[in-house]
Amino acid sequence: MWKKLRILLIAVIGITAIGNVTQSMLFTIHGYTPNFQLSKGAKIILGEYNNDEQVWDVGKVDANELLLLSTTGLGKFPMYDDSIRNTCSHYALNNNYTYCPTTMLSNELINISFNTTEISLTNDAPFLPTVKQVMTGGSLGLTVEDREFKDDTNYWLEGIMNIHGYGSYGYQPLNAMMLGKTTSMVSHSINKYLDTGNTLLPLSNRINHHPTGGVNMENISKENLRPFMTVSSNISFAAPKDYTDGSLHTYTETVGVCGDKVTANAMQIRVKDNLMNASLIDIKNKGNASITKATKNTTIKIQVSANKVQNSHISILLYDTVSHEILYYRVIASTISGTNNYEVDLTGVPIGKYDLAVLNENIDSTSGRPLLASQISDTMPLEIVEPHKLTYTKTPQSGASAGKEYEFSK
Repeated sequence: MWKKLRILLIAVIGITAIGNVTQSMLFTIHGYTPNFQLSKGAKIILGEYNNDEQVWDVGKVDANELLLLSTTGLGKFPMYDDSIRNTCSHYALNNNYTYCPTTMLSNELINISFNTTEISLTNDAPFLPTVKQVMTGGSLGLTVEDREFKDDTNYWLEGIMNIHGYGSYGYQPLNAMMLGKTTSMVSHSINKYLDTGNTLLPLSNRINHHPTGGVNMENISKENLRPFMTVSSNISFAAPKDYTDGSLHTYTETVGVCGDKVTANAMQIRVKDNLMNASLIDIKNKGNASITKATKNTTIKIQVSANKVQNSHISILLYDTVSHEILYYRVIASTISGTNNYEVDLTGVPIGKYDLAVLNENIDSTSGRPLLASQISDTMPLEIVEPHKLTYTKTPQSGASAGKEYEFSK
């Protein structure tokens, strides 16, 4: 009886061990699921304004959404409209103020157009931030350096500020704007704001004001419109649109300083679409044998299961095996629905150990605006090695003394 129980126990332990080994082997073979995440300061293209693609800086990243700040702004606009100027005043009896509204500025943001893919990604449409949102410690969580234009361009904020007035005026309503540098601040300080709970706002916030009403209303300066917006973090990948030319590209995320107005090489994002799929099944040599190593500058095959959607293509991504950072990216072929073999030219990939993954993505080289893509597949290991170099010396005893080469069978 005890002998049978002991045999059964050993068998169970053996099966469990085999299962664990099998699971470990599967993990080794299939690697991991890459988690792509844009960095703070990344420059991406989203929407269009006046027939120009709009470039945004990623100002903040969290698990669910990205805060975007317009890289260049929309241009300079006044904070008033002649048709409503009579409804604005510096002050009124009993502190019943009327304000010059910022509605016309907000309406200009509506002229930023978005396509269906972009709308699906949007959480908050473009908006003018308020003092409470952008002040130090504000709800958007931005630093002074993140939220300024680097060339000292001023831009309007939404809402009304309040400064202690002159003489009998009491508190004067003031429209808010943000300044790029402290050197642009006017000589008098701002004390209190209607939308900050009457808390002090130090000059270090770099927020200044313009009066809203009075006879000199037409002299109010024009300031830039810099929209903010929030989008979902449902992004599978991003790269400059030039990367889609079919060549091997050393992958670099386009990251810069927020508000520096640099738009070169802004990235085209791929919005994750649950209807698109791509799975890496196997890596093979030309003879269709499974491999984990390939000779440098050769061509291999990858077996991929994917579905054709619009102008979708299969792309490969090569990752660093330790840091899991993307090292190389290449669009290899148009997607064929079902499970198929695709050839991959490894020319230019240096010797080393990599993790390979695939992406099924729509391609448009004429625009940098977002496209749909699958989630990046699980990875599989692939090591690039030097070609074997076998040499020999002919001697009388070698069997090659007559000038004959060695035969493979011998």
